[in-house]
Amino acid sequence: MRLTNTKGQFLLEILSEKYAYNAAQTKGKNLPKATKREIYKATFIETRNKLSKIFSKIEIAQINKLEKRKMSELNNN
Repeated sequence: MRLTNTKGQFLLEILSEKYAYNAAQTKGKNLPKATKREIYKATFIETRNKLSKIFSKIEIAQINKLEKRKMSELNNN
């Protein structure tokens, strides 16, 4: 997937915000899995809505697929 500098910077900012927020809400709080899942789902929806401002549905699906693959790789190491 090729991105313009503007889109790439926007994507970086949005995903950085997403992970920082998720970490602040969950890290070290011994939350039940269901609560974490709710936080992640809400953040996913918010992120998707922000991305939809400049990305198409197809691009968002590709971003989510790449993000999921990368997270899987990181969790397996």
